[in-house]
Parts: sequence; structure tokens; C-alpha cells
Amino acid sequence: LGDGDPEAGMVDGEAAGGSFRARPCALVDPKSGSGPHGRDMEGRRHARPPQGPRRPAGGPEVRGGPGSRNENLKQWQEYVKRRRGMASQLTHEHLLKGVLTERAGPELGTPDTSANEFLLWHGTQPSACANICSHDFLLNLSGTHRGALLGHGLYFAESVSKSDEYADDDKEGVYKGLYAMLLCRVALGRSLYTDEASPDGAKLKDACTGGSAEYDSVLGDREKARGTYREFVVYDVSQAYPEYVVIYR
Repeated sequence: LGDGDPEAGMVDGEAAGGSFRARPCALVDPKSGSGPHGRDMEGRRHARPPQGPRRPAGGPEVRGGPGSRNENLKQWQEYVKRRRGMASQLTHEHLLKGVLTERAGPELGTPDTSANEFLLWHGTQPSACANICSHDFLLNLSGTHRGALLGHGLYFAESVSKSDEYADDDKEGVYKGLYAMLLCRVALGRSLYTDEASPDGAKLKDACTGGSAEYDSVLGDREKARGTYREFVVYDVSQAYPEYVVIYR
């Protein structure tokens, strides 16, 4: 998606509680479970086994063919407006480097680096994907599933293995027993870095919200603090656009 015609190539799709427009995309090869060039969307094979009760060894197992692309005009316009505003505030010293999804293929669209925009993963349930793609994320649900160590916001990861920890399966319906992830465009803007083992989540959020906020997002370096994965948090739903839906088991 770019700033131009976001409706190009759309097909209608129904979602619980509303409707959204989506089209198939070759996000993951349905036979190999790999992204572009034979690798996952991190640009590497899974380096660590997932934590907690997970799917078979080696990471998420993608089934059922390619993912789908969400093309919600209202959400996209709000996101682009917010992204442009943040880009005007960034300086060269704010630009982030070394985010794993920088290696994603150009067929997924080139991120706007002037706003610190990256493609990042968000683990969820298949039934929740339809509502998110139709009506956007709900900040009031933040922390109800896995806690909110970095404050009540929207949590994203550069690693599919991390987002897989946040994913859950549907207990009934057509997607019973299946898990879901969203590959989102996230405009991080001015990002506040923390490698504290026990950060003050409320303080981090306060630094990114309100008229006098000096930052737009938080980069929680849990890889350095705990040897796990880095997380990226925004506290404004207009900073994230859920672009691709991946259903897997």
C-alpha cells in the first residue's frame, strides 16, 4: 500500500460485526512455510524455540495457503495522516537500524523510513483479526492476555517466534484450533529505548502520550535484559495499520 489508490485490486469480504476488504497475497509459501527467498519474514530460520506451549518444533506451522491483505480505506487514511505528522518531527538521530523485518522482500511494500515505519508482527486470534481489520485495534484490551510490562499499548515484534507467544487459537467456529498473526505497518516515530529488566510501564507510556510527549513509541530490549526478544509498543492506534493476516496451526 502507498499513499495512492488503496482500493486497487480489492475484493469484498465479510467480517464479524462489519465488513472489510481483502485480497490474497503471497506472504508465505503454502508448501514450505517460508517467506521470500526461502526464509521466514525475519529473514532467517527460527533461531530460538518458542517459549511456553506452542505448535510443533521449529516455529509456527502455516497451513491453508497464502495469507490475506487487509485494505481498509478509513484505517489507511488515518494511518497515513499520523505517519506524515511523525515524519515531520524526526531527525537522522531518531532513525532505527537493525530491525529484523528490514530484510522483508519489496513485494510487501517499501516502508517509509522517514517515519521509522517497519513491518512488525502482532499475535492474536483468528476471530479477532476480522474485528481489528474492520474496526481497528482496541487499546482498552491491552494487557488482558499477556500483561503490559511496557505500559498499556499495542505490542509488536520483529520476530514471529515472539508474536507466536501472544497468539491464541479459536475454540469454536471455522478457525477452531487455528492461530493468527497480523503483519502490520507500524510508524514508530521517535522511539524511547529501554533495556531495564523491570521497567515502569506507566512512565514509559506517559513519555509517549499527551501534548508534551517527547516520544511516539517504546523499544523494549528484552533480548538484552532477559535474553528473549525485542518488543515495540505504540500507544495510539493510528500508528499501526494491520495489513496482512496469516492463519496457521
